[in-house]
Parts: sequence; C-alpha cells; structure tokens
Amino acid sequence: MYPEIANWLPYTRGFLQEERGGVIITPLYWEDRTGLWNLPMGSTFVPHDNGVSDYSPGEACLTKPSLTEP
Repeated sequence: MYPEIANWLPYTRGFLQEERGGVIITPLYWEDRTGLWNLPMGSTFVPHDNGVSDYSPGEACLTKPSLTEP
C-alpha cells in the first residue's frame, strides 16, 4: 500500500510497516434502480508491496501460472 492511499483509509497507516499479508478488495456499489447497496460475491487478494493497475491485455503475461490453476 502506498502512503498516499493509507492516508485516505482510516486505521491502515500501520500496515505500511508489515512485511507479509496484504489486503482483500471487495466490490461494493450503490444501485440506483433498487435504492440498495450491492455486495456481489467474490473478492481479490492483493499481496503486500504489489501495485494494482488497470488491466491491459497487451501487457498481460500468460506464461506466469495462475493461483487458481493446479
């Protein structure tokens, strides 16, 4: 996690010193049609000291094994 992001999120500044672990990102969004929050199933784990960026198909490396593959 970058310090700029930690400053936005309460109680996360201490995680900057952690050497292991990471964060779990869970989607949550407001649906205007129903007037309710929507919490879909599924999350993404981002290991410590790894950046998150937009997906670019031309930059994806298919030679690295997926964590979901045996």
